[in-house]
Amino acid sequence: SSGINAEWPLRPGSDTAIILADPYVLNVFCMEVFSCLQSMIEKENLPRNEEKLHFLLKFINLGINAWSIVNDDSTDEPKLHKATLKENIPLLMICLVEDVMHHEMGSKYRDNVISNLVSSTSKDTLIKTLVMHYVLTLAQNRNMERLKMVLPLIPDSISTLDEVFMHVLVSYFLQYTTEWKQADFCKAVFSSFLN
Repeated sequence: SSGINAEWPLRPGSDTAIILADPYVLNVFCMEVFSCLQSMIEKENLPRNEEKLHFLLKFINLGINAWSIVNDDSTDEPKLHKATLKENIPLLMICLVEDVMHHEMGSKYRDNVISNLVSSTSKDTLIKTLVMHYVLTLAQNRNMERLKMVLPLIPDSISTLDEVFMHVLVSYFLQYTTEWKQADFCKAVFSSFLN
């Protein structure tokens, strides 16, 4: 709701963190982040001014740091990476804008935007989570042009370690028919992504 206050103390504890670490719970929050980003794009709002976005990102960050919180018996809120709101979320928003422009106007994608976003996942685990969700959205929507660009860029830290991500992605791929007739898409999947 519009009344969400990002400064509300999360008071992280092991119980809260474990609940937020559930893949289904994280998925709900990620979906809400993307919905929030789309709304911000339409209203031309900036990430640093969006309290709801800050609130959602804090919960996702708490979930992905759950085991560290449990092991350390910590009650401190895990801090967002410095580049999350200043650099990486804006890059993700640019990707979403490019997707719309490509779909509606046939505009070409810029290679450097998605490559910079994916490269940031090695340092920013929250962005890594959002990039995985973004790739699944691309696969679900059958955005072949963007998939062919992003799949070869996905690092092993994502593709081999996250079983939920791989399971959902493969389930989308299994629904494809004519897409497998595209040689460049097959190359992106089998020679680059799964190699």
